[in-house]
Amino acid sequence: MTRSVVAISLGAVLLTSAFVASLGFAQAESVVWTSPQQPRLEYRFNNKGTWLDYFIATIKYQARIVNADTGVVIPSGTGVAIGSRVRIEPIAHARPDIYWYGTGGRYDSPYGEWITNAGNPDPTNACTAENFFKRHDDDAMFGLLSVQPPTKNISTNISGSSFSCDAPASDGTVTCTANSPGAMNATVNFASTYGNMYLAANEWRGTTNPVRCDYPQGAGLGILSSNGGPYQLSVPAQSVPFSIISTYALGQPPSAPVVSALSGGDSPDSTQCVAGSSYGLTIQSTDPDGQQIRYYIDWNGDGFVDQIAPSSGYVASGTSIAVSRTYSTGGNHSIRVQATDESGLSSAWTTYSFTCADEPGIESQEEGTGGGGTGDTGGTGGVIANLNLRAVPSLVRSGETTRLFWSAGDVAHCDVTGTNGDGGVGWDTLVSPVSGKVSGAITEQTTFTLSCYTFSEALVTDTATVNILPQWSEQ
Repeated sequence: MTRSVVAISLGAVLLTSAFVASLGFAQAESVVWTSPQQPRLEYRFNNKGTWLDYFIATIKYQARIVNADTGVVIPSGTGVAIGSRVRIEPIAHARPDIYWYGTGGRYDSPYGEWITNAGNPDPTNACTAENFFKRHDDDAMFGLLSVQPPTKNISTNISGSSFSCDAPASDGTVTCTANSPGAMNATVNFASTYGNMYLAANEWRGTTNPVRCDYPQGAGLGILSSNGGPYQLSVPAQSVPFSIISTYALGQPPSAPVVSALSGGDSPDSTQCVAGSSYGLTIQSTDPDGQQIRYYIDWNGDGFVDQIAPSSGYVASGTSIAVSRTYSTGGNHSIRVQATDESGLSSAWTTYSFTCADEPGIESQEEGTGGGGTGDTGGTGGVIANLNLRAVPSLVRSGETTRLFWSAGDVAHCDVTGTNGDGGVGWDTLVSPVSGKVSGAITEQTTFTLSCYTFSEALVTDTATVNILPQWSEQ
């Protein structure tokens, strides 16, 4: 056995992302750490003070393996053809990867910032809507959690010489080549790190300049203290493991899939793409060696696989599969489809383009391009259920409601249920109303589940969680 450890230092800059649940991160593996309940946090300045009780923080780290030649995400445990190159990637930290909550008398954003040395957030952006939920009076408090990005390294455990790995790239990724039959276990390690909670406040300053954003430490924000001393959140080391197998690929790859719009009698419907409604397509490919195949679908054309059809196993060569998607906006859309056989050989990518109408009754479909993709063999792809469930907002005050939006494709039946008792008639459709479905009162953390059965009677689910807003209390 050969073992190696490659050190990566990626903590020099604040890594932020506008991505929220983007399919560009399809099939990333993740690890989530939740802190034990922290001691009461307090801070006083200018004869004012605030505290935060029952403070709990959650930190999420993500990583993935992709085919270095095709960009297709490879799920852990997948086999790749000898000669394939795979890239192990720690995913850049994003603001929603930090979540915190507590109780008190003020409301604040639950997300955090990734800042070198867990330093001061930008003071000019402290007392802003991004960090404040609802105004109660002119001296409202604002809290911000800052976390030092951890150092990362990638370790590998390789059987014989089945894989060989390069030195890490400048972005910290490591690329390995499958040389012979065997296996590799790879682990993305995130070192222990820490965070600080900072405080700012809007204060009443008289009629000529009534409200000013104050920073207790001058140009920076004040660190909240705990039990009379400086507070620091301690985050232990975490890791994300992967396994991958290299095998000989036999025969020839499948043909590039043919993609076409469903005819009027096909299921799922509809035959015209309309924003907010399910739009159905069929895909078909043939393997020259008669091997069974499956299809990888990139629904938004970003280079990452969003769905695999069928959801498990393979279908016979030449089998046509119906899939569907619900788009929230009209306009031009393109998808990419690839077929892969049991040996791991992959077809060229097919790109299919069409237009969605903004509302029913407007002709929107354009002829797609079948079999005209580009690609090569050896690629594999990731799997996520073709379900989408969102709660807007996902943070409410106790007793308030939220709206649920959902859609499901390539399934026969769905139900949405909530731990608050929501569900039943009106919650059993493939697509939510355009304006969403209003929940019942939410008095505690509530999880909503979209449960769907595929045409082969397999159960697939998606969830959305609504949390009670943290509260700051003034002394």
